Amino acid sequence: LAAAAAELGGSSTASAQHRAPRRKLLRLRLGELQAMGASTQASLGRALRTEGAVLLTDIPGFTSASRSALDSMGDCLGSFATRRGGNDASGPVRSTLAGGKAERWTVAAQTEGGAQGPLPAWVAEACPGLEAATSSLRGLVGLLLSLFARSADAASVAISASAPLAHAVGPPSLRAGSGGGALHRVSAPEPQGPSLEDVVRRGNHLEHFHRYLQAAAAGTARPFGGSQPAALRMHTDAGMLQALTVRWRRALASSQLGDGGNLGADAHADLLGLEVQLPGGETVATDADTGGTPGEAAGSSGAPAEEAGLLILVGQGAEEWLPHQRLRAAPHALALGGGPEFERLVYGVMILPPDDWPIH
Repeated sequence: LAAAAAELGGSSTASAQHRAPRRKLLRLRLGELQAMGASTQASLGRALRTEGAVLLTDIPGFTSASRSALDSMGDCLGSFATRRGGNDASGPVRSTLAGGKAERWTVAAQTEGGAQGPLPAWVAEACPGLEAATSSLRGLVGLLLSLFARSADAASVAISASAPLAHAVGPPSLRAGSGGGALHRVSAPEPQGPSLEDVVRRGNHLEHFHRYLQAAAAGTARPFGGSQPAALRMHTDAGMLQALTVRWRRALASSQLGDGGNLGADAHADLLGLEVQLPGGETVATDADTGGTPGEAAGSSGAPAEEAGLLILVGQGAEEWLPHQRLRAAPHALALGGGPEFERLVYGVMILPPDDWPIH
C-alpha cells in the first residue's frame, strides 16, 4: 500500500498556505444523518457539491474507540522507534516530510469487500494486543462510511430530482456506548448512475495509522518543536472518499503519563494540522474537531473533553468517476506549527473502487 494515505497522496494543486480559518465545515450529528430530514438533505447535498468535506459528530463510542486505538498504536510505534530504525519487512514504514524536517511512521492494513484484513505480521510479536486494540475503531469507521455513502447517494438523488428524502427506516445495526443513537440504514431513491454506497460496500479500504514526529537525529526520534513548513502540500486524494480521525498528545508514551498525554484545548490553535481548502481559497483547520479537545489533565477541575469526530473528504475519483453526483474533491494540506512538544496520531481510510468497477 502506498504510504501516502491518511492524508493519502493525490494530485498537487497548490502550495499549502496557512490562513486564519474563519468558519468550520458542515457538522452533522449521527442522529441527523440517520433521520435525513429535509434540512439535513439540503445541507449534506450542498456541502458535498460545494466543499467536498463533512464532519460527523456525536457518535456513540467513537471517542473512546479512537483514542484507545491511536494511543495503543502510538505507544507501539514509539517503543519500536527506540529499538530499531529504518524501513524493513519487520516493522513500520518510515518516511520523511517537510524537506526532511519531519518523520511519519506508518502501519498499513486494508479491508476489502467488507472483510477486515490483519495488521502486518510483525505487529503480533512487537506489539501484542494491538490488533484487538485497533479492531473496534476500524469496524466502526467502516460502518460509518457505509451509512454516510448511502446518505450521500440519497441527498444527491433528492437534490437532482427536487424531491424530499425518505426518512431512516429499519432496525438498529449497531449500538455503542450511551447517550446517543445507533447506526441503521437510510432509505434512498435509486441513483442515476453508480452509487457511492456500492463503492464503499464492495471497494478496497486502504487503512493507515500514522505517527508524525520531528526527523530523527542520530537514530533518536524527537517530537516537533518550532515552526515547520507544510508537511503535505495542498492536494486532492486519488480515491473516492477519505475518512480520518486524529489524536494529539505529548510525545511520551501514554502509559508513562498520568494524564494520558493530553494537550490542553489552547494547544490545538498553535499545532494546526489538517487544513481543508474551500472554493474561494479560504482554509479551514480540522484537527481540533476530528481529535476532540482533550481538556485539562485527568483529575483537574478543567472542562471535560469534547467528543472526537470523523472527517470525511471527497476524493478526485468520486468527482471524476461519479459525474452524475457532481461532487467536489476537497483540496487539503497538512501544516505543522509550533507549540508544546507533541506527536500527531492519525487513523485514515481511503476508499478505492473494486477491481471490476466500470469507468465511463
